[in-house]
Amino acid sequence: MKNNIIESKSFYGLSQRKQDHYEQYIKLLKWGRKYPIRFIETFFNVELLDYQKYLISKTWIADNSLWLMCRNGSKTTCLSFYTLARCVLFPDTEAWLISRTGSQSKELYGKMEKMAKKNLPSFPNLSDFILDESEKILHDEQSFEWTFPNGSSIHTLNGIPDNARGHRSTLNIYDESAFITEELFKATEPFLLQDSTFVTGVNLEERPDPPGNQRIFASSAGDVDSYFYSQYRDYFLRMMGGDSRYFVANIDADMLFEATMNGKTYPVSLIKREDVKRDLQKEPAKANREYYNKFDSDGGINQVFRRSLLIKNSEQRAPVLFNKDGDKRFILAYDPARTYDNSIVAIAEIKGHPNGGYKAEICNCISLIDTRVKKKKPETTPDQVQAIKKMLLDYNGWNIPDYENIDSLCVD
Repeated sequence: MKNNIIESKSFYGLSQRKQDHYEQYIKLLKWGRKYPIRFIETFFNVELLDYQKYLISKTWIADNSLWLMCRNGSKTTCLSFYTLARCVLFPDTEAWLISRTGSQSKELYGKMEKMAKKNLPSFPNLSDFILDESEKILHDEQSFEWTFPNGSSIHTLNGIPDNARGHRSTLNIYDESAFITEELFKATEPFLLQDSTFVTGVNLEERPDPPGNQRIFASSAGDVDSYFYSQYRDYFLRMMGGDSRYFVANIDADMLFEATMNGKTYPVSLIKREDVKRDLQKEPAKANREYYNKFDSDGGINQVFRRSLLIKNSEQRAPVLFNKDGDKRFILAYDPARTYDNSIVAIAEIKGHPNGGYKAEICNCISLIDTRVKKKKPETTPDQVQAIKKMLLDYNGWNIPDYENIDSLCVD
């Protein structure tokens, strides 16, 4: 009696079982690419608000997207869901998280990591899907990196234009882009220059067409001189002209108050009306900018220092914490604030100016808050006085006569 062993092989040398598995996986990818909202809600185990669905679904098919969103409008959450889904569904996606500072882009990365590790209080039922689909989650000092088995990756950029050269990307995400310098935009937008459809080789007819490169600007409102505002106007006009490659969303506080889920008003709002009203009475210009997406006109020609000018001429450097060698002179400026605000002390070093005279270079700014308590309340006045006394000693220098290197202590 003969025992005939039949082993089914496919055209690619795979067993029938593996071939069926891969075919199901391919069908799942195609379904997720076609229905990204259903994919996110099913596999992440979340329920999205209707405006969040709108943001993600419209951005999914646009090459250039801009989200103008009020404070606490879940901008970071939507960016996290979008980026992670994109990396899982499209192999070889290379996403760069770009912000004005490296810590800001790492904060967005951290939100994604919390999402993967099911550590978001607002989404208590998150699944293990993203963590299971991840390969490595790295925290390098220069740049955080997240890799996936399908070749996709997420990187953070440290925000310094000189270090933002030579990278290639398929997805640029500009977080808080209203406050990013135009120089950084010009240094990072070339990441997307290479056409994603360009490829050479053999049997190219069997290769599926890759998705196009994408850029997403997401921020609250800034001022009208910012690069973000110019893109907002340009993208809006193009979208209204019928160009499907552009998408703009304006999500303000009123939309959050009346947010719906599956067409029904959600019982709890992301922000409270009374908080917005209080801020509007206290600081109307700031509240209108942050809650109602009204761009600042920067104060007009009579404004002494315009925000755009400050941002353009800002630079990153480590703070000076004390007078190490005792050969520097400092000015300390103390602004005691009210009970619900933070008192601060600004420290400036006096330096000689190349054209003669002197200049004050701000080298540190200390917020006098009590870090020992969970809510980090402002320090009491006696504690603030003690802190200033210590600063006077630190910036005067050790073994230096009293006030020798303290030019002045200014108190508002």
